[in-house]
Amino acid sequence: MRRRDAMSAISVLLSRSLISAPLFLNGCRPEESTTLVYFTKRELELLDQIAETILPTTPGSPGAKAAGVGAFIDRYVADCLSEEDQQVVQHGLTTFEETCKEQFGTPFLELKADEQHDYLVKLDIEAEMHQQMTANGTPPYFTLLKGMTLLGYFTSEAGATQALRYVPVPGKYDGSVPYQGGEKAWAI
Repeated sequence: MRRRDAMSAISVLLSRSLISAPLFLNGCRPEESTTLVYFTKRELELLDQIAETILPTTPGSPGAKAAGVGAFIDRYVADCLSEEDQQVVQHGLTTFEETCKEQFGTPFLELKADEQHDYLVKLDIEAEMHQQMTANGTPPYFTLLKGMTLLGYFTSEAGATQALRYVPVPGKYDGSVPYQGGEKAWAI
């Protein structure tokens, strides 16, 4: 190969890489919109509101809705739960809405905040009683939803850095930190 041919080939390769670099790097950006995997848009709104009722926005930290817990639950159910547990959650959401309409005459999303809270407290007590009575291995749907809400929130950036005390890794190890009453828990 002659020097002139080699320089020409290198310039063609270099120009192609410079032209295609922005196209390649645009593919690395996070998606703007949430792509649903398992639930419908209506179910996602319901999950967001349930999560927000469990972990509401406070002056010191954002709520579960701001942390994107509904989208987390959607992905978690699709990717991490067994088919049996997926069916428990799916059937549970249907039961959740039907029971809410029977008790209040309106869907959960249309209830006042205090009614939503009272309804979830009642479901939590019922789920705890059911969990104690049956030991078949599959928890009640509300127990699953509550657990996924807590997991999604406290592993999100907002939950870990604003609701909990956060020290980025690497950091020094201090095994003896004094506890002051009323402090936030540590993110791990």
